[in-house]
Amino acid sequence: MNAPRERGTESMGTRTGETTPLGEAAGFDGGLVAIADRTWAWLQPNGGLGESNAGLVIGDGAALLVDTLWDERLTAAMLEAVVPVCEHAGAPLEHLFNTHGDGDHWYGNGLLGAGVDRLAGRRQPHRPPVDPNRPGVRRREPEEDLRQLRPA
Repeated sequence: MNAPRERGTESMGTRTGETTPLGEAAGFDGGLVAIADRTWAWLQPNGGLGESNAGLVIGDGAALLVDTLWDERLTAAMLEAVVPVCEHAGAPLEHLFNTHGDGDHWYGNGLLGAGVDRLAGRRQPHRPPVDPNRPGVRRREPEEDLRQLRPA
């Protein structure tokens, strides 16, 4: 089920020693990494401002993306790696869960199609709401969302 990681495509992430979007040498390999059965992490070295991570969970017939990235360029590179994994599993990307309101976790939401169900975590008092003007954002308790989207 886990797609092999191929060298030579930007969508597979920054490699150790290559330059990150912040202009630093990557301290570890980034890209789409299998972390459990039907579960992947999108890692961005080195974890500085704007170098957030995201997740992908494949369920029965649908996939859940956990967060998008700092901007559409970074999100597009991630989606180039994520979408083929979803297609291979026969589980189209149908759900997006934004964990919180920091922009590096939702600024890339605009690249997802209108058919993607957007879910947002509880607003933290010291943070702005997650993309409040984006059509399709529904506010529910995170625990409810996670119960509904738990993979089979």
